[in-house]
Amino acid sequence: MSIPAAVAALNKEIEELDKKRNRLASLRDALIVEGKDGGSDAVNSVPAKGKRGRKPHPAKTIKKTVIAKKAAAPKKRVLSAEARKKIADAQKARWAASKAATKKTV
Repeated sequence: MSIPAAVAALNKEIEELDKKRNRLASLRDALIVEGKDGGSDAVNSVPAKGKRGRKPHPAKTIKKTVIAKKAAAPKKRVLSAEARKKIADAQKARWAASKAATKKTV
């Protein structure tokens, strides 16, 4: 197909599409007028509320609930200052023993 023939075919298609668009626009306008006069309210109906699209996958909702349960973990245990001091002293004693052992071998 030559370029002028292709352009002519496209122009013809554009004209047909314009006619169809105009026809649909006039039908839409007629329906809107009909709806305002108490006719069909399909055009003026309010869409249903809610989210559009697919429903969530069950596994994803389960993951969210599991994450929420993990987030609601029990409170952390708190050590008293006295208990922390005992643990620190014991660790220092272990370090000292380890340091003394290395000095003996060297």
